[in-house]
Amino acid sequence: ELVMPDDKPLALDFELVELENVGYITIEVDQPGARIFIDGAIVGLSPFTQEKALSAGSHQIQVELPGYNRYSASFDVARDEKKPVVVNLDKYDPGVSDGTLSDWGRNLIIFGLIGGGLGFGGPIVYQEFILDKPYFTQLGPENGAGRPFYDGTEASLRSNEELDTLETVQLVSLIAGGTLVASGLVVYMFKWFRSSPPPPPVTAGADRPSLEITGFGVAPTFDGAGGTVGITGRF
Repeated sequence: ELVMPDDKPLALDFELVELENVGYITIEVDQPGARIFIDGAIVGLSPFTQEKALSAGSHQIQVELPGYNRYSASFDVARDEKKPVVVNLDKYDPGVSDGTLSDWGRNLIIFGLIGGGLGFGGPIVYQEFILDKPYFTQLGPENGAGRPFYDGTEASLRSNEELDTLETVQLVSLIAGGTLVASGLVVYMFKWFRSSPPPPPVTAGADRPSLEITGFGVAPTFDGAGGTVGITGRF
């Protein structure tokens, strides 16, 4: 706690302590304007031209820039070592989200079921209600035995292009509908088998608080007649 006297200037004495057991890193990022974090605290923006002093040991670096994947890596620095850290950012590829895969798969399954069902059931309805014949009964030439459609056993009268067309429509509908349903299932289940979903994009906020106060500090003025109080933090 700091108490400021009312009747006299505040005198502060500072003693500089030489850093021990430290190493130094230089940080090179291939994109300008990226935020650079060391061990969770921001150190600056790229291009970062200063040498950063760190205690010897293991540290973590994160580099964030909207439109690019978040870069994260660990490194070790030894005492009195000058270590270059080179960061190459990759463009952000949103990929296909789980929700989009679910929607696409669901739509393909629905289209396959509806299309296949209509294609298969349509000829049955047409033959039953339009032609007024029991479905799947052999359709024959109209002059067969004086009846509108021939359903007998004589081979020469059993050929009918209309029946062949209806059967072809049913077959194609079953194949197309089944293919759409199978494709929909594959798309829908793909999200369960891929290694990991696409990473979230880096935004201007980068999922960090805009400002986090970590402490208070006091520094003398240039003329030594007083002091200034400030805060330290990260953002």
